[in-house]
Amino acid sequence: MLRGVWSVDLLHHQLTRVHTMTNSNQKGKRGEREAARALKASLGCAARRGQQFCGGGDSPDVVTDIAGMHIEVKRTERFSLYDAMAQAKADAGSQQVPVVMHRKNNQDWVAVVMVTDLPRLADILADILADRKDEV
Repeated sequence: MLRGVWSVDLLHHQLTRVHTMTNSNQKGKRGEREAARALKASLGCAARRGQQFCGGGDSPDVVTDIAGMHIEVKRTERFSLYDAMAQAKADAGSQQVPVVMHRKNNQDWVAVVMVTDLPRLADILADILADRKDEV
């Protein structure tokens, strides 16, 4: 009898786990779309969710028309900053500035960059913003 109860409990646990992972994946996709919209609004750049187009493990979560920047998106309540930055750095390689965008429920988006990458990112953004200003 105990064996049957254990099996039902185990099955319920596994189904709940699969459902939670599906919800988490959906939340991640929504977060990537939200982050793309936030970048469009703040920088005036073209931005879209990246994984659906490239599919590779090192492809950015958000693809923009800003060259030299790799964006990793984390839409989660529990944010592990250094793990997220390690992932962004590994995916970005040496040619791109790794940027981690994070938002938890009922909060605004934030962008995290290594201090050592700030000069490179400032140059990239200054060029982009100057180009946008010239277009207006």
